[in-house]
Amino acid sequence: MVSDKNSRLRIEEYQGQGEDWNTFASSHPESRFCHLWQYCKLIEEIYGYRAYGFVVREGDQIIATLPASLSITLLFGKKLVSQPFSEYGGILSQGLSSADYAAFFRYLAEFCSEQGIAHVEMHGNLGVSDEYGRKYFIQANPYGYAVLKLGSDPEVIRREVFDHQIRKALNKAERSGVKSFQDSSPEIIRDKFWPLFLQSMKRIGSPPHPLAYLIGLKRHFPALVAALMGFVIGRRIQITNIVSDESYWDLRTNDLVHWEFIKWGCQNAYLEFDFGSVRYEGQLRYKKKWGAQLRNSGYYYFTSMPDSISAFSSSSTIMTAFSKAWGWCIPLSVTPILGPAIRKQLVR
Repeated sequence: MVSDKNSRLRIEEYQGQGEDWNTFASSHPESRFCHLWQYCKLIEEIYGYRAYGFVVREGDQIIATLPASLSITLLFGKKLVSQPFSEYGGILSQGLSSADYAAFFRYLAEFCSEQGIAHVEMHGNLGVSDEYGRKYFIQANPYGYAVLKLGSDPEVIRREVFDHQIRKALNKAERSGVKSFQDSSPEIIRDKFWPLFLQSMKRIGSPPHPLAYLIGLKRHFPALVAALMGFVIGRRIQITNIVSDESYWDLRTNDLVHWEFIKWGCQNAYLEFDFGSVRYEGQLRYKKKWGAQLRNSGYYYFTSMPDSISAFSSSSTIMTAFSKAWGWCIPLSVTPILGPAIRKQLVR
């Protein structure tokens, strides 16, 4: 399906190998690593969701992208998700007019109708203004995300931006002789990160991804891994997973590894450190101590059938009970077997 040939724009499913897609996504000021084409392919490889990409072209130039994965689950039926297992996703656009947006969403509605897809679920509104968001989407499951502005001198941020509790924690970790290091080898992921990842996921009551997902992230992306996993795109760092041995928490290891990553970002001229989502008060308090700025986000649904929406909230009563049961009742040895199957059904 291709858009009206008389239009100055061409709207179509993406058929390339990712080079031109990634060039556009990497240059967009609001992009995250899940907007890159290889993220869709990784999710297809690990979880079996078919990868879809939609592009708007002006001549040969891409001016908008929508990465998505088709999930078919017992819980939520058939839907396009942009992007699964991430708090980010959705449209990245550059220079689209009101008429252009209207044409794109007509195209998307026709595609969904032809494929029998009830709705498109977009995580976040990074590439769409509030005006178009209100016009084309139904918002549900609101949450925030926290971003720290970086500068050339990390010590200035430590001294003038971090809360005194963070500075105190970093001082304690450094006095205790705790050291951090940078390594993203498959061996480190498998032998060091993975065991702590399983423990951390069980502790917070969340099913883990399979090891192949973490190894795949390393293979597809330029990852930085220690006790903190993160990715860089453009001039932004986005952290995704913090894992730790709770017997060492008193030495403030989690704080130290955040600081070392922030310091690395400053030294390498990155502009933002994205702490990720803020869904409850504890997350808000912790991330504000680092001086991070809170921005609004949520899930955005594009659909002609509002009754088809099943908004997922990790803080719902059902999910809270599930998390407690997972953390208390499921043996650690079983979590890497059951976890990926449950995540595939939750699309989270």
